[in-house]
Amino acid sequence: MRRRTKRVKPEILGDILQKILKKRNIPHTSTDRHLLNTWRRAVGPQIAAQTSPDTVKRGTLFVRVSAP
Repeated sequence: MRRRTKRVKPEILGDILQKILKKRNIPHTSTDRHLLNTWRRAVGPQIAAQTSPDTVKRGTLFVRVSAP
């Protein structure tokens, strides 16, 4: 019998990343560059294995995702 996992309400990735960056006192002006450099730590190894940050345009992060 499979265990049921607790359902978690989805969150917007941008909101999560803002919380992480704020908690680490990273200034807003360096956020884009810093995010690109710390992607693996921000999203964790499982997500980082399938994704990579592409660009940040007008405050929106574009993420490259590998095909299954």
